[in-house]
Amino acid sequence: MYSRIDMHRRESRHVRADAQKAGAPTLNLGRFVNAIIQFIIASFAIFWVIRGLTRLKLREDPPRPEPSNIEVLLTDIRDILRQKT
Repeated sequence: MYSRIDMHRRESRHVRADAQKAGAPTLNLGRFVNAIIQFIIASFAIFWVIRGLTRLKLREDPPRPEPSNIEVLLTDIRDILRQKT
């Protein structure tokens, strides 16, 4: 008959925990890869939210203000000088 194999190897967890308690450096690659994947997912989600919000916001150019009296006078002077040349 087939025997059940424990794939979780509780002994390795105890060895790693004992090593961490003793202050020995351990490689926690699973945690590192998990953190990278979570960062990529979060940044991708934030990117799409911001992109969606900028598309929803209707960008309208602000209306141009009426030219002031000085601008009207300067425009007239410019036009007169152009006619003379």
